[in-house]
Amino acid sequence: MTMMAVGIGCLKLVAIGIWLLCSSRAIRTTTAEDVYPLCSVEKVSTGDPLAIAIEHLMWNLVEAGPKLASNPGAISCYDQHDHGPNGDAWAYGSVACTVKDAAACNACLAYAIHTVSDGCLDCRGAQVALPECFLRYEAYRYCD
Repeated sequence: MTMMAVGIGCLKLVAIGIWLLCSSRAIRTTTAEDVYPLCSVEKVSTGDPLAIAIEHLMWNLVEAGPKLASNPGAISCYDQHDHGPNGDAWAYGSVACTVKDAAACNACLAYAIHTVSDGCLDCRGAQVALPECFLRYEAYRYCD
């Protein structure tokens, strides 16, 4: 095979790759395999007051599901204050659902929390966006 044939083969692969990126055939909905949380690079130690506050905040965010389903698209903000043996900590979170069905909203939030817990273990902040819901938490106030 000559260098010319190799060069043309590479150009064909590049053209196919560009077509796939721009083609409507490449556009699809998000599936569970496509979900990647965004995680803070700052970590928190297990047992730290902030880690405890984040854990409690996650429970509060799950419980927000039924209320969110009645107002799709609205963002609900939550503050969680916890006292620990090493001091106090605040964790802040927000959630939103895009569906009116409370069961679908709850299922989405549970999956979002599972995704964040698996992918961002011990992170000071994280967020994940799914087609039916959004979840974010931080160690600082960002939502009113």
